[in-house]
Amino acid sequence: MGKRERGLDEFAVFTGSELVVDSMLAMGAGGVVPGLGNIDPAAYVAIYDHSRAGNAEAARKAQERLLRLFTITDVSPPSRMGRGSAALGAFKAAMKMRGFIDNAVMAPPQLPLNAEELLLIKEKLGEAGLV
Repeated sequence: MGKRERGLDEFAVFTGSELVVDSMLAMGAGGVVPGLGNIDPAAYVAIYDHSRAGNAEAARKAQERLLRLFTITDVSPPSRMGRGSAALGAFKAAMKMRGFIDNAVMAPPQLPLNAEELLLIKEKLGEAGLV
């Protein structure tokens, strides 16, 4: 039973999954809190606006672009660091490259990204038109 059937119309449901925002909005989510939104907030606003306007195709295209951008979280091999460290490090590095934060230092025991990984992130930001 959903929130409407339970009389919870005022209860807002948000998704944090940056990879399915268009689908979650189409299913009735009230909003999103995606980590990748720190790197490209305008893209998530666009998905929200397209979804609310009923333009599922435009929302899907914007979502697909973000799916490609999300691959910044895969630049560090799992044999070198955990997925959480890789994603957080990539997000912080990308935010620094975009000028949103001053440093991308990770707190211990997180490992820092290396020069090769940082270059890959910069390339992916360039492909997304963000640097």
